[in-house]
Amino acid sequence: MGDFLYCLPIASHLAKTRGVKIHFVLPECFPPFRYITPLIEMQPFTEKVTLVNHQCNWSGHAGQPYKFNPATHGIPGPFYNLGFRGYPNKFVTDYVAEEYGLGVDNDFTLNLGEFTPNGGILRSEQPEVALAVPEAEQIPIPADLLTVGRLLAGAKERHLWYSGPAAMMFLARIAFDLHFVEGHPPRRIYLPPDRFGGALIRERKFVAKT
Repeated sequence: MGDFLYCLPIASHLAKTRGVKIHFVLPECFPPFRYITPLIEMQPFTEKVTLVNHQCNWSGHAGQPYKFNPATHGIPGPFYNLGFRGYPNKFVTDYVAEEYGLGVDNDFTLNLGEFTPNGGILRSEQPEVALAVPEAEQIPIPADLLTVGRLLAGAKERHLWYSGPAAMMFLARIAFDLHFVEGHPPRRIYLPPDRFGGALIRERKFVAKT
C-alpha cells in the first residue's frame, strides 16, 4: 500500500501540469486496496477509483511492460502503469516517475480532511513496535485508511514501522517515531529526510531484549 501512496505526488503533478483529473484503477485482489478508496477520493486531483478483478502475480509483473491493461475491463486510456521495474536505487517516487519521464509535485501534502486531536499514543501492528512502546494502542488494521490516517494525525504520539501508515504520515507531513531494524531499506529510498515530511521523523532502532 505504501508503494502505491508514493505515486500520489506523481498523480498530483500530472493533474497540475495537464489540467486533468486522475482515474485510479486498482486490483481488488490486493487486500489494502479494498480500504483505500475514501483516502484517494479525498485528494483534490482524483476523478474516481475503480477496483477491478485483476489477478495479482508479483513475480515478473512489476515495471514495464506490465501485464495489466485497463481496456480489458472497459476502461479507456490513456493510462500509466506505475510500479517498480526493479529494485529502486533512489527515492521511490522519483524512481517510478523516471520510467515514464513524469514529474513529481514536491509541494504535495496528503489530504486527510478534518481530524480531531485524540491525545492517544498509537502504533502500527508489528510486534517489534508493541515491545518498544508497550503503552501504545494499536491502530485498527484492517480498516478504512482515511479513518486510520485521521486517527494517527490526531494522536499525541505515533509509533510506526516501515509500512503504509508511515508512508501516509510522511506524505501528510505529520511527525512520527520510525521504529526500524537492521535490514530495512535505507531511509533515502522510502522516507528521505529532505522530502515531504521526512525532517519530522524521529528514528528509533529496535533492539531485542535478551
